[in-house]
Amino acid sequence: MIQKHELYTPYGEEVLEQVEIGNSAAVLNEYPRPQMRREDRWQSLNGIWEYAIDHAEPGDFDPAREVPIESASIPGPIARFRDFAPDGQILVPFAPESLLSGVGRQLQPDERLWYKREFTLAHSSERVFLHAGAIDQVCSLWVDDSYVGSHRDGYLPFSLEITDALNPDRSIHQLTIVVRDPSDQGQLPWGKQALERGGIWYTATSGIWQSIWLEFLPKRFVQEVHVEAVWSEGSFDVSYTLDAEEPGAEAVLRFTTEGENVAEAKVRPGSRMRIQIPEPRAWSPEQ
Repeated sequence: MIQKHELYTPYGEEVLEQVEIGNSAAVLNEYPRPQMRREDRWQSLNGIWEYAIDHAEPGDFDPAREVPIESASIPGPIARFRDFAPDGQILVPFAPESLLSGVGRQLQPDERLWYKREFTLAHSSERVFLHAGAIDQVCSLWVDDSYVGSHRDGYLPFSLEITDALNPDRSIHQLTIVVRDPSDQGQLPWGKQALERGGIWYTATSGIWQSIWLEFLPKRFVQEVHVEAVWSEGSFDVSYTLDAEEPGAEAVLRFTTEGENVAEAKVRPGSRMRIQIPEPRAWSPEQ
């Protein structure tokens, strides 16, 4: 007879301890994006959510048969919005198939996985963006019952502006997400996941499996920064883009090391500038 045993890593045990003492907000609460960090202008939505699993309905978008070329080609929400009665709680960002999620259930191709949670805005700002590290595999999102967008691809991060969806008459807002994941029964990439694991195939992963968070931004903001080292000259080629054109815009770029400025330059968006670094030092493993 084959016996199953629940096996947690030391990290998994630490997560469970935090949840047991009511501190689920501490789960993966580090800043989730390597670059473009805006100090104290973000808010983690990881932690305890409510969830439900039900059967798909006629008229739903079916990712097992319909293959959107890109997220923008999904014709509206993949299912009709509903304020569902929860089956229980799920610990985000762990997939429902995992032990840490608290669910331990495989999502089937003909099923829908629903999430919802309430949140208050940690900051006031002109614009609010919702970021998701990854949701497997096709999903739609609503804020305060207003549809804000859909996404396909279970491996890539995405962002949606939710500013206009936030109901100004509410201090407590609600985020609702519905997910479909046909796994190896569909036509979108599924890697080494399979509904029937074994051999080289892993247990399929569905739903939210990377951090989900809010970012609070001004009317115009830096969208991308590109930095390329030119070591032979002791310099960097730097360029950046704004979210939209802004006549006369200019940014001050500073290079610092050990808390001290070593170089500074004014750069216009879209332009590329080479910035010389005095007495450059190469990185080494000792650092």
